[in-house]
Amino acid sequence: WDPHSPTQFAVLQNSHVVSFDTNSGNVAWSLSSIHHQQVRDIDFNPNRRHIFSTAGDDGRISVWDVRSLNEPLTTTQAHNHWIWNLKYNPFHDQLLLSSSADNHVNLWDLSSLSSSAKSAKAEPIAHANENHNLKIVKDYDDHEDSVYGLAWSAAHPWVFASPS
Repeated sequence: WDPHSPTQFAVLQNSHVVSFDTNSGNVAWSLSSIHHQQVRDIDFNPNRRHIFSTAGDDGRISVWDVRSLNEPLTTTQAHNHWIWNLKYNPFHDQLLLSSSADNHVNLWDLSSLSSSAKSAKAEPIAHANENHNLKIVKDYDDHEDSVYGLAWSAAHPWVFASPS
């Protein structure tokens, strides 16, 4: 569900993402062939309307703006194997976690696309050709197997769980 549009939810199917509006029963927006293989997860920025991220079997993370879906704002090769989960920090939306079949959890910095960025107040969002790189903050390589889940703590902004 989109936290900023409570009547819209997104469905992942193969390499496609489709968002439906429950009020109208129509497609709100859609993306086709956005990851080379399967899209595994989507998460909406909790503090910045229109921004969401996707992750897939190609090991890439892409950040999108629903107002301009021609190309992602940024894409990075985040893992060496498919990405199972992607979660924005609910307190600090410049932080994004990803977990993968490569046994790693990565913490990413998306400061240029966060609610604290200067461009957050500008309409429309900055374009894909501007510098919106994801920067790795920490690579957690403590798991011995694929990391199948991620969850940020609801009480503490710096705590998360990553079961494998």
